[in-house]
Amino acid sequence: MRCRADTGHLAPARIASLNAIDPFWNPLWSLRWQYTYAQIRRRLTTSTWRCTYHRHDSRDSAWDSWLDRQITHSHLLDPQQKHLLAALARACPDAHPHSMLLTRPTSLRERAFNRGLRAARQYHQRHGHLDMPQDHTEEILGDQVHLGAWLIRRRRDSAQMTPRQQAGLEALGFQTMPVFLPPAQPLRDAAA
Repeated sequence: MRCRADTGHLAPARIASLNAIDPFWNPLWSLRWQYTYAQIRRRLTTSTWRCTYHRHDSRDSAWDSWLDRQITHSHLLDPQQKHLLAALARACPDAHPHSMLLTRPTSLRERAFNRGLRAARQYHQRHGHLDMPQDHTEEILGDQVHLGAWLIRRRRDSAQMTPRQQAGLEALGFQTMPVFLPPAQPLRDAAA
């Protein structure tokens, strides 16, 4: 049916009927992408599976890594694919710790956080950690993000972050709570 539609051999009334059932029955992108998206959406929206990030079996891990790839390469996706993923992220925001990167930020603060999180993901994918000098910068889609300084501010101002933002950084191994040194031991009198 898709081949007939692509070659113009399907009646317009039938195409309209199929579009009414599912506007993405003949997507511009691969059917494999569409099938995987439909499986994840079905899995996330069923009442038997909670919308929380976890890794129980190999299929969940495969779907987690598929979502992770979509987040990483979202700038390469078709606008309709981005729309589908954003709807999925809004319906089940805790499906992946970085699902906030799939939705449009509602404030400048959220936009700034998303830029920093995207830069942290990029650095973490290359190095496997977030230990860097304070003056380190990352380039995200042509913009320079002062990642080292941004991470220091996130640790210092961790109370200003939402629980989802904290979870997003913690998924990269970043400790959002400041580290406090133990209290100093009282000095003992040397003459005693």
